[in-house]
Amino acid sequence: LAQKEVAAAIESYLKKNAPQAVRAAQSLFRKRKSTILQGASDEGSVNLSTLTLRGVHKHFAERWKKDPNDLLDQALVNNLLAKAYEIVLKEVPCAVVNYQIPKEEDNRLIIVGDTHGQLEDVFWMFYKYGAPTPKNVFIFNGDICDRGPNGVEIWLLLLAYKIACPECIFFNRGNHEDPLMNERSQECGGGFARECRTKYGQDILAQFH
Repeated sequence: LAQKEVAAAIESYLKKNAPQAVRAAQSLFRKRKSTILQGASDEGSVNLSTLTLRGVHKHFAERWKKDPNDLLDQALVNNLLAKAYEIVLKEVPCAVVNYQIPKEEDNRLIIVGDTHGQLEDVFWMFYKYGAPTPKNVFIFNGDICDRGPNGVEIWLLLLAYKIACPECIFFNRGNHEDPLMNERSQECGGGFARECRTKYGQDILAQFH
């Protein structure tokens, strides 16, 4: 689909402040099958179709530990968001999900509260408790973005883990995973919408929502 169609849908939302415009933009992106699931991008050897936990550590975590504001290739970001969307959509057909807490002694479940764009906090938690694995499962309990400077990187990192190991990580949606809240300024508790546009352009924002 033409980029101008996507831009028009997003522009409509910005002018009218109407959630239905966001849904229209989402619908356009979901139809762009050619950019969704083939996985390989021009960025090094990152292939989402064969992404492993080791690959997430190498291509995402280590990169952002060195420079939290290092931008990824645009095609990789598009593919990552679309691939993760497919996985989550199959996993979460409704608003309530039942998750069985691991009962084995060497398994554990870590529940994480509001990260609000603080990538360093996420890395600290992974350092202290270990990164997501099938025996070290994380639930991020909403409010992942807004306020802080690196909500985009946190989401891309967590979604990369979701692609590599769907059973390792889960998300709940908080009031900051909301387009109207995201449109607020950082000073008023928002900032994620502006962060998305600044780093990757308007198109990415609709894909996140």
